[in-house]
Amino acid sequence: RSRRRSSGSSSSSSIAEETLAVVKAEVFHGASEWEVVHDGPMNVRKGKDLGSEVVSVKLPGTFVPGQRDGDWIALFNEPGFMRIAFQGRTFLRPRSVTYSMLSRGACADLRMFPIFDTGTCQKAGFSLGYFDTGIGIYSGENARPEGCYIFQGQLWLSTKPVQYA
Repeated sequence: RSRRRSSGSSSSSSIAEETLAVVKAEVFHGASEWEVVHDGPMNVRKGKDLGSEVVSVKLPGTFVPGQRDGDWIALFNEPGFMRIAFQGRTFLRPRSVTYSMLSRGACADLRMFPIFDTGTCQKAGFSLGYFDTGIGIYSGENARPEGCYIFQGQLWLSTKPVQYA
């Protein structure tokens, strides 16, 4: 089920909002992020076989969450498999990240980095157990945490500069 909300208003009740932040280690519920390092587009295949149907393509520099399965990764939030390496050529390189929830303050206070894009916000949410595929966009005037945060059990992204809640 996917929900997408856009709102400029908020509840007047005091609700705990938590900020998601990126740090330099890996926690991803058995999965990890991989960077496409191949010099051209990289095929996503239906099965773990180079002859399997191509279901999508990822461009160099793209980050994809997935779980290693032999010489392949099984993609985390979309169907398909990608080959890690073949005949001495590396196509995917692991990327190490940790997503953390803060109960107060700003990411910079803890030497972390806020998340400002929906794709990374969704990956962080998935890694922390929030599996809703929709991300609300908040552009109102009420105080909200910077970047990606949880509000009433849903992921939100604030489009305003640093706002403390």
